[in-house]
Amino acid sequence: MRRFWLLIIVIILATSACGTSDDSGSDAAASPTATRQAASLLTPTAEIGPVEFPEDEAPHDNMTEWWYYTGHMFDDDGNRYGFEFVFFQVQRGSFPSFYASHFAITDASGASFTYAQKSGFNGLVQSDQGFHLRLDDWEMQGAAGSDQIRASMEGYSHRSPVGDGPRAGVA
Repeated sequence: MRRFWLLIIVIILATSACGTSDDSGSDAAASPTATRQAASLLTPTAEIGPVEFPEDEAPHDNMTEWWYYTGHMFDDDGNRYGFEFVFFQVQRGSFPSFYASHFAITDASGASFTYAQKSGFNGLVQSDQGFHLRLDDWEMQGAAGSDQIRASMEGYSHRSPVGDGPRAGVA
């Protein structure tokens, strides 16, 4: 009988420790929530001022940035093309930077639109001046207003200094 009462006391003590506490003096804002936990991974950044070029053309430690070019090109036969080439840099807290790139060609003569995209880590190439971004064989770089881009996809390639009369390469 003694063991029975000892077992009952142990069960009562164990189950009373499992209950919730009604501590009305606790600060509800200090208790962790899903939002608070995720927010703790983000690094606060200073307020961003106005962008001024060419001083601000290099990558920053912001959450999302992008560099893009659009334009018109002509091949040696006089066919007209439109192009778009963009790199996105995404940063979230202490996670590694992620890069995504998009390349598109509009063939006005052939009435077609073709695009490709690439993504991955390590898209930033260290540079003393300006910016230099690369994913596989796609590349974008520039400093002090002199920029170069290079991209290719099935049937199309583009490599040109921007502003020096870009030409389309049709494979």
